Amino acid sequence: MKAKKKVAVVCLSIGAVLLLLTAFSGVNAWNQEGDAASTSQTGEDLTEGMIWSETKIPEAGSSEGTVSGDAASGAGVSVAVQSVTEESDGAEESSPETAAVPESSAPETQEQETQTDESGTEAQTEGETQEAADEETSASETAASESSAAEEENALEQAEIDYFEGQFMVTVTGNTALNVREEPDAESAWVGKMYAGSGGHILEEGDGWTKIESGSVVGWVSNDYILTGDAGREKALEDSELVIEVQSDALKVRSAPSTAEDNKLRAIYGGETYPVVSVEGDWVEIEYSEEKTGWVAADYVEIRYSYEHAMSRKEIEEAEEARKRKDVETTTRSSHSASYDETTLLACLIQCESGSYEGQLAVANVILNRVNSSKFPNSITEVIYAAGQFSPVRSGSLDARLAKGPSSTALQAATDALNGVNNIGDYLYFRSASSADTSSYSSYTVVAGNCFYNK
Repeated sequence: MKAKKKVAVVCLSIGAVLLLLTAFSGVNAWNQEGDAASTSQTGEDLTEGMIWSETKIPEAGSSEGTVSGDAASGAGVSVAVQSVTEESDGAEESSPETAAVPESSAPETQEQETQTDESGTEAQTEGETQEAADEETSASETAASESSAAEEENALEQAEIDYFEGQFMVTVTGNTALNVREEPDAESAWVGKMYAGSGGHILEEGDGWTKIESGSVVGWVSNDYILTGDAGREKALEDSELVIEVQSDALKVRSAPSTAEDNKLRAIYGGETYPVVSVEGDWVEIEYSEEKTGWVAADYVEIRYSYEHAMSRKEIEEAEEARKRKDVETTTRSSHSASYDETTLLACLIQCESGSYEGQLAVANVILNRVNSSKFPNSITEVIYAAGQFSPVRSGSLDARLAKGPSSTALQAATDALNGVNNIGDYLYFRSASSADTSSYSSYTVVAGNCFYNK
C-alpha cells in the first residue's frame, strides 16, 4: 500500500514537472510568434501578465481530478496567448483550465495589453475602442470648429486688419482742416493740411502728437483729431473703400483665379485703381467695370483703403491759385457809346499798355468796367486821367502816342470793346503778371502777360 502511494506521489510529481516544462515551452513558442507579430514585451513582463499564472494545478484527491492530457500538451496557456495576439494557434478554442478561470482573475491584464489583428493594425478592448472613438470625434469637431474660426479670423484680417494696420483717420468734418506741422508743437510751421475723409500711416506715436506720413506730407498731427485701431478702421470703411492700385505697366484681368489661357478678360494699367470684391490667396477679385468683376494676381497690385491724403503747402497754394485763376471766355455785352476823341484816347492808352490785340481788348474792357462801376468816374476820359491810375499818363507816353495816332490793331480792339466784346469779365484792375500777388486777389485771369483781377 505504501509502495502504491509512493508510486502515485512519484507519478504526480513527474506529471507536475512535465506540465511546468510544457508551460515554459509554450512561453518560448509564444515569444517567437510574438516577435513575428512585432510584439516588444520581454519574457519577464509576459510572465507577470499571463492568465495561466493564476491557474492552480488540482491537488491529488480533489473533486476536479487529475490534470488532463490537454494540460500536458500546453492547452493550459491558450488564454495567455489569446490575451496578447490572435495569431497564436488554438487561441480561439477553450481548454478545461481556461474555462475554469474566473473572468475577474486578470482584468488588469486585459485593460493594459493591446492586440494586433491579422492586418497588423493595433486593436483595443471594447471600452478603449469606444473611448478612443469618442476622443477622435471630439478632436475632429474641435479641429473643425477651430478651422472655421480661423478662416473667419483670416477673412477679417484680410478685409480689415491687415490693410489698416499702422494707419489713422482724421476726425475733422466739413470745410475744417487739420494742420500737419514740422514739429510736435502748435506754434510750429504747418507743412500740409488734412481734410475730412483723409488718413495716412503712423511713423511715431507720442504724448499728444503723432508723426505721420500721408501722400507727400510728413509731419506731426494732434492726437485729439485722429482715430487709430478699431475706431480708425471703422472710419476708413465709412469714408472710403478697399481698392487695388496696379503696380505694373499692364496687368491681365481674368474670369477665374488662374493663369489659364482662355480666361483673359481685358488689361488694366499702372496707377489705375479698382474696388476690391474679395481676396482669395494669391488672387484679388476686383470690379473692373460697372457690375463686372474679374481676378488679378495679387503680386502686381497694392491693396489699400481709398481715403484721401494730406495736401502739402505747395499743393494747397497751387490749388488756391487755380481756384482764383479763371479762364474767362470772350462774351458780348451791351455796347457803349463814345465820341471819336474818346475812341482815339482809348485806343492810344491800350496800345501803350499792351502790344497784342487780346491784351489791348482786355485793357479796354477794364476801362469800360470802371466807367460802369460806382467806385470810379463815369466817363472814359475821367477814368483814364484819374490820379495815379495809369502809368502811361504819368510818364508822358500817352501824349506821345496821341500825337502819332493809334495803330490799326489798337483801334480795332477799342472799337470791339465799345461794341460789347469782352474777354476779361468784370475785372477792374490789372498789372504785369510778373509782379502780381495773386494770393491777395479774390480771383484773377492772365491775358497777354498782364494779370487782371478783383481785390
